[in-house]
Amino acid sequence: MSPNLSQISMDLEVLKNTISAVPQKVDFIVEQFSTFKSELTKELWQTGNLIGKKILSSLESQVSTVLLNLHRTIRDATEALRLLQEVNDTRVKLQTTYGELQTQLSDMKKQLDRLNTTLNTTGLETDADYTLIPSVDTEIQQLNFISEFNGTEQQVTTLFFSIPDVCTNLTTPYIEDMLLDLNESQVIFRNYSKRLPSLNSFSDAVSNLHELFVESKEDINYYDYIRWSVAAFFCILILIITLLMLTGLVIGASVVISPTVYPFHLQDHLRLTAVYLLYVGSGMIFVFSWLFMIMVFINMFFGGNTDALVCRSWTSGEMFEFLDKQDIFSSQNGSGYQTQDSEKNVTIKSFDIYEGCLTGRSMFYSMHMDEFFNMNEFLNVSMYLNGVNNSLNSLSVDLSNITLPLENIRDTVVKFRDFSNLDQIRYSDFRTLLSTPILNIDLDAFAALLANGTISANLTELAQLVQLQDSYRLNMNTSIAALEHISQNYKVDANNTLENISEIMNEFQASLIVQEVTECMMERATNLLTKYFDIVRYVILNKAMECSWLPVSLDNLYVAACDNLIGPWNAFWLCLGWCCAFLVPGVIFSILIARLWQPPTVVNKMDFPHKTEVSIYTRMDDLKGVRYGLLFHLQTNFHDLIF
Repeated sequence: MSPNLSQISMDLEVLKNTISAVPQKVDFIVEQFSTFKSELTKELWQTGNLIGKKILSSLESQVSTVLLNLHRTIRDATEALRLLQEVNDTRVKLQTTYGELQTQLSDMKKQLDRLNTTLNTTGLETDADYTLIPSVDTEIQQLNFISEFNGTEQQVTTLFFSIPDVCTNLTTPYIEDMLLDLNESQVIFRNYSKRLPSLNSFSDAVSNLHELFVESKEDINYYDYIRWSVAAFFCILILIITLLMLTGLVIGASVVISPTVYPFHLQDHLRLTAVYLLYVGSGMIFVFSWLFMIMVFINMFFGGNTDALVCRSWTSGEMFEFLDKQDIFSSQNGSGYQTQDSEKNVTIKSFDIYEGCLTGRSMFYSMHMDEFFNMNEFLNVSMYLNGVNNSLNSLSVDLSNITLPLENIRDTVVKFRDFSNLDQIRYSDFRTLLSTPILNIDLDAFAALLANGTISANLTELAQLVQLQDSYRLNMNTSIAALEHISQNYKVDANNTLENISEIMNEFQASLIVQEVTECMMERATNLLTKYFDIVRYVILNKAMECSWLPVSLDNLYVAACDNLIGPWNAFWLCLGWCCAFLVPGVIFSILIARLWQPPTVVNKMDFPHKTEVSIYTRMDDLKGVRYGLLFHLQTNFHDLIF
């Protein structure tokens, strides 16, 4: 029995461990929700950065244009201010030099008049009156806001490229709310999984059966030891009886078949010996037959009843009906959890479970768990992403921190365009005043006509002053020309800058981009959770509750218990039964043979009134007669003992 008992114990333990492992497998896959949450969390934290990059990408061309036009406007403004300051400074220099020149020309004319020369001094008078050059202080004051343009280009560049960071900061509170919703969804998912019908009653039943088997194993082994010990003793008796009968048959048959081989007097001895051996064997059979019958009865009783109760009821299906009455599936029948359908009472049949598992169906459907647990509701994606969806729908990005500096820049550009008054400066008056020559005489040539060295030297100094004045005039001409050129284009550049800034500010209404990104993020979250739930469904139905092992284990138990252990028609029972079956005909056959082989000289005991009387054969001597009479006396006494 030991190999079969070990096999049964191992099968029961495997059955118990496999059933008890189902909740652990379910809990394991349920806890993997944290993996999905971690992956989705990474995606959600990228939402703000993704929105910012999309906004930046959509504004890329406008940003380049506004920076270019803003650069032109700032260049016009700063260059205009610089030129106006140069004009103002040059005007001061021109007027200062003009006064000195007038004084020196007056002195020079007086010196030449004292010489009573015949030189014509009318050329020593200035044609241009630089005191008439208008002041541009008002225009300079109008451009006192130009300092507001300092660092504007860098500021705009920094603002635009900081949009992803700004969006990330703005979306952080929403992401934190989503993470709280995910945590809550994980708790809901874990709690919902606890409503899955329990296998506790089934597991407990198998565990109890295994414990009962383990507790009974020593008794079964002891019973097996006693049974085989008694059987071994009985087999030895059967062997002795068989040897006695076989010896008697061999001796008797040899005398009957070949009587001439033995002397006449030895034939009777051999016949009597064969008869006695057969009688002794038959007697031992009668003496121990009740023990054989008791042993066969006990074995057949326990084995047959066990076979009828377990094995035949298993093959006939009665065992499944018996199991159905034991409430081993009570925890699956709605009593182990609370659901909206907890009042349902679905009949769970053991044979349906066995047949379903045999055909490859999941235990979830074989045990009708779907009647109590709605798998589609349990794995409903929208139920767990409802909070995330609401947070994504309420997500908004306020880019006022970006638009406010743009408003300030736009106001500065408007002031430059409307209040700089560069286009109102009378550049023609500047050109007219500056186009008139300072003197109509060449002072160097005039000095060469004079013989007086002192006056010639003074004229040379005066010529240098005229050259300096002329350089100032040329510089102012250049500045005025540049200012006039700027005045022709600065409003166009300013308008272009304002238009570009307005376009960008309109584009900063990022609701469409936010909506697009949130829809994409929600779709991504849905796909991630759907993939995870597909795995959950597969693991629960096809891994955790896969039950193809159940019929295999039950069949193994049937083979080990019924075919190899319980079956009353196995080798042990069959051998013992056949031995007993053959011994009964053997007794009858031995008695008949013993009567046939009885020596003819022996008189039947019925001819004597008393059992102790001995007949004397006429053809023997007295000694032989006495011997045969004693043998017959023993024979008749033994015959009476048997019958």
